[in-house]
Amino acid sequence: CIAVLVECLGNFIVLFAILFVLLYLQDEGSVGLCISYALSATSVFNNLVQQTLEIETNMVAVERVKEYCEIPQESAWEISEKKPEIEWPQSGNIVFSDFQIRYRDDLGLILRGVSCDIRPGEKVGIVGRT
Repeated sequence: CIAVLVECLGNFIVLFAILFVLLYLQDEGSVGLCISYALSATSVFNNLVQQTLEIETNMVAVERVKEYCEIPQESAWEISEKKPEIEWPQSGNIVFSDFQIRYRDDLGLILRGVSCDIRPGEKVGIVGRT
């Protein structure tokens, strides 16, 4: 839409330049120069619009960075007052028997029938799509 308006503006400039040349200028060199400059005005306006739109697009990125800078800082990963002892736990066993879970009450189950026995000292990784 704006490209059409800019193109029309450039065409009007060319039209007025040609009318000016026909009415006031008689020298062939001046006529050619005037029409040449009028024709180049269209590309100048197109470049101006393109640069303006690019600046506007980049300003969105600047606004996002500003929002990220204003996000409150998260709490520390470890809380020294509530840190468990180094020896803890010395023994323990985790048992899942027919475990089922869903994201929300109104959604279907995402895990069903998971059973496992994790012995003390074992390391377990859970890998999934989400």
